[in-house]
Amino acid sequence: MYNLSQILEHSNETVRAASPDCDSSEPWALYALVLVLPFEPSRLFLRWAGLEFTFLELGAGAALVATAASIVRQGRLVEVARSPLVRAAFLFLVACLVSAATAEPPRILPFKFTLRVLAGVVALSLAAATKGERAVERVLRMVAAAGALSALIGLADVVGIPGAAALTALFHPQAFQVGDAPRLSATFAYPNGAAGFWLFSLVSAVFLGLRTERRAVRYLSALLAAVVFVALILTYSRGALLGAAAASAVLWVCTSGRERGWLTRVLAGGVVVAATFFVASRSFRMRGLDSSGAEWYRARILPESSELRLAPDEGRKTGVVLENKGTESWEASGELALALSYRWYDRSSRKLLDGPFVRTPLPRNVRPGDSVGVVAEVRAPDREGSFLLVWELTREGTTPFVEKEGLEQYVSIAVGGGAERGQTVADAIADFVAGSWRPGRLELWTLAARLFWSHPLLGVGPDNFRWRYGGLASRERWDTRTSANSLYLEILATTGLLGGASFAWLIWVVGRALLPLAREKGGSGPSGPSGLAAATLAAGLTGFLAHGAFDYLLSFTPLYLLFWIWLGIARAARA
Repeated sequence: MYNLSQILEHSNETVRAASPDCDSSEPWALYALVLVLPFEPSRLFLRWAGLEFTFLELGAGAALVATAASIVRQGRLVEVARSPLVRAAFLFLVACLVSAATAEPPRILPFKFTLRVLAGVVALSLAAATKGERAVERVLRMVAAAGALSALIGLADVVGIPGAAALTALFHPQAFQVGDAPRLSATFAYPNGAAGFWLFSLVSAVFLGLRTERRAVRYLSALLAAVVFVALILTYSRGALLGAAAASAVLWVCTSGRERGWLTRVLAGGVVVAATFFVASRSFRMRGLDSSGAEWYRARILPESSELRLAPDEGRKTGVVLENKGTESWEASGELALALSYRWYDRSSRKLLDGPFVRTPLPRNVRPGDSVGVVAEVRAPDREGSFLLVWELTREGTTPFVEKEGLEQYVSIAVGGGAERGQTVADAIADFVAGSWRPGRLELWTLAARLFWSHPLLGVGPDNFRWRYGGLASRERWDTRTSANSLYLEILATTGLLGGASFAWLIWVVGRALLPLAREKGGSGPSGPSGLAAATLAAGLTGFLAHGAFDYLLSFTPLYLLFWIWLGIARAARA
């Protein structure tokens, strides 16, 4: 029987044997971790002590242990632990721990997030212990390769290559839609997480071309960058596109001579691609001009009856008229097909009942301004009571229309002898509307600011914004998957001034380490490659921070681990 250390050592030997120019000081387990980061299956791997760990998180733990063992053997861990970068990261970890310890119970989620930060600080420390330019370049190559492979899988799904849809379904629980187009998430759980990772991959792919004068390698670099950029566009993440523009500007400023000329041509190609999407894709234009989607998904639903009496589990057909008040046609068949469905709201318990519910397909396509009559089948709950029947339009596998724009209409239903039970119809409708509340970005930012103002020093606890913002808005129910939609406001609201200041100090330390090297503008001298690597690292970090102004990015396992590793190799670039 092998123990864990023997297994990890054997894995390292196997990876080293696969590379002809490797040596024992290389952190091969860390490189392997970067390669598999985009591939986190959505199914949980382990539940323990109230915490949930995915396959990727467990694999990351094993890779970090293997890397730590190698670095300890080389006697470099103490030196790295004393570096300003690791100290700054440790300060942010302490801020999260103190905030979690002082948060209102239950504290399980704040402590779980703190464990994630601990994993990130360990990843940063181990990446910082790598040796110089070669290690930095290997990490950038892995980021480019991993992102390009994930993007290719996502694009294969978009164009309908057999098997691609089944493959991507392993990684995200539902599909995502913008107008009449899917939002690409590929091998990631959510499109914004995919876009954040691909932003790092984009600058890494460009680095491969800047690093060499070989024409074949530059063509390959441009091809990888194009694949990743197209995938990033198809996430419809406006924050990520802003991040890509900011990262490109940093790279352009930090290059000169032939490198800048090649980069200028690549960036010009990117502008052409983005402009083509803007001109050719109506959904792309609408996404840029209408953040809420209010013009896309408007509908008027007119039930034939406002009240019904049913027996438990009785099926009944009833007429409903649907009018398309939006700007998108409703498809009756194909991947974008819509159907009329419903949900049951129990007026006594004030809860929505679990499905499944009967879906009624549309009889034909419905253009904007047109209407169609549907004979829908309704099946009553299997118990007596007083309920609201809430109609909604849905797409298979995507977020229901009612969760996007509140297109619901209500029918009062008495099942069995439950006619006199529960709330009045008016109170039940008001309660259901409150429970279906989905605030926009500006409202979320306002709530985050209010949470920070109420707990300015330590915040409400890491990852606790999503559990507290609804109560602050006097709501009884809200979507607990929703973040503050801002990296900075989320950090301030959940960890207060202590967490915000320590995070700012961490970014300052990294920037101070990278800028002197990045200003060397590459070139052909001995310091040139290090300057290009530093410029790439600075560009990726700038893009991440620009994207973070509009999305909270530290809740996605692949992205937060890459973020910490990216910070760590910033120190290695100076070695």
